Amino acid sequence: MQKPLYRTSLYLFLYGGNQGAGYPLNDGSKRESRMEATSQEVPSEAATSIFKSPRRMLVRFFRKSQQKWKKKAMERRAKIKSLEHKVRDIDGSRACWKSKVQQLEADKRALEERARVAEAERAQLQAKIEELETKKT
Repeated sequence: MQKPLYRTSLYLFLYGGNQGAGYPLNDGSKRESRMEATSQEVPSEAATSIFKSPRRMLVRFFRKSQQKWKKKAMERRAKIKSLEHKVRDIDGSRACWKSKVQQLEADKRALEERARVAEAERAQLQAKIEELETKKT
């Protein structure tokens, strides 16, 4: 099983390797650039100690930093997932309401047509009533 990248990076940072290329060392010299750093030679203690703090303190700091980062990333993922669910639910709700509105609009048009027909019939009947009344007198 392969070690996680953060453990490998932390190990290389604390115990040597070609990490941190390009940063100044304690003696004022420059490390070789990343492109030139192809060999896996272990630098001396002076070359690896760019920090003045003890390694145990650095390890504790980096672990806490990593845990905070992971926690924040997990919270963000959970928030994204909940928002995706909310969007999905809202889209479903919107589609449901849209179909209800379309159905109600169709019903409204049908009722308006029936009202027009009924009004036309009423007008015809009213005309017949008036005609019959005029004949009667």
